[in-house]
Amino acid sequence: MISGTQKVEMYTCKYSESENVQLVDTPGFDDTNRTDTEVLEENARWLTATYRSNIKLRGIIYLHPISDPRMPGAARRNLLMFTKLCGINACPQISLATTWWEKTDFQDGLNREQELRNTPDFWGYMLSKGSRLERHLNDRESAMRLITSVVERGKSSEVALDLQKQMVDEKKTLIQTTAGMDLEGELLKTRQKFQKQIDMLQNQHRETQKMQEKEMAKELEAQKELTDKLRKTEREQADLQKNSQREHDRRFSELQAQLRAARDEADAREARQQRILEDQRERQRRQESQQKQEIEYMRRRLEASQSSPAMPTETPFVRVTPAVSENPQPPATGRKTIHSLTMVDSHHYFVGAERPYWK
Repeated sequence: MISGTQKVEMYTCKYSESENVQLVDTPGFDDTNRTDTEVLEENARWLTATYRSNIKLRGIIYLHPISDPRMPGAARRNLLMFTKLCGINACPQISLATTWWEKTDFQDGLNREQELRNTPDFWGYMLSKGSRLERHLNDRESAMRLITSVVERGKSSEVALDLQKQMVDEKKTLIQTTAGMDLEGELLKTRQKFQKQIDMLQNQHRETQKMQEKEMAKELEAQKELTDKLRKTEREQADLQKNSQREHDRRFSELQAQLRAARDEADAREARQQRILEDQRERQRRQESQQKQEIEYMRRRLEASQSSPAMPTETPFVRVTPAVSENPQPPATGRKTIHSLTMVDSHHYFVGAERPYWK
């Protein structure tokens, strides 16, 4: 979840017909986009500036979501920093309020509230020093009840936080304050934790020098990933842009090659179809020419027979023309296929339709 408050902001709340209340919203620790040091500096600047201007706080409201099943490490660190910043003397002016009851089973909320109340490391210690436990039910009524509780307590006394007194009255730097030293300690623990991990990885690396090159490379990569963690995002972004361009170029080249191959295949198919068409046309021309020659030949023989009175005694002449077909089939065994014969005179016949006869 991204943190909502990024800087200190003030809001005016109409408390009554004659009185307004200034609500101050401050960024919390464990922020998504900023370090705890930056958050502490932001809050310290506003707190010291108002304190120097003799503007005192009437009360403080600390909000915690009751929907969390347990107090996570970040929330505990946030609460600890809040306690160090405010100090024990400010506890009577602090309201510890739970939120998000509408998103939580009521009985579960009661159990978690009881745990917060009874655990010293949570809210138990602050409650024992005068802080109050409140509920915000996400409506105006509960919000005004919470503000009224703070305002009524603030009428009798104003609150000065430890951070304000230490930096303004005692002239301490932020790092010298209780909150600053506590944060420095947490940062030191974090650095020691990371250093311990780095040392552990380095020891493992020395032990793996005798192992295969592949295993040693994995350990080196793990150490590099840890030590270069702050610059990792920028490198990954640059690599992603380069890889995206290379992938685009490779894919474009593949598509061009596929297009050329498809065009070549289409051209080859068209050429084959053209050759087949030309072969068919050539066969058709040859068949038509052969038929014309045969018809002319028979016509001449017919004319010759009509002009000659003598009747030849030889066997009548028969000319057989093979059938024309685009897909000729071989004749059945023992039979031949010829055209039918029409007698022109006693010695000549005219070739007609195709008809099989037995040998």
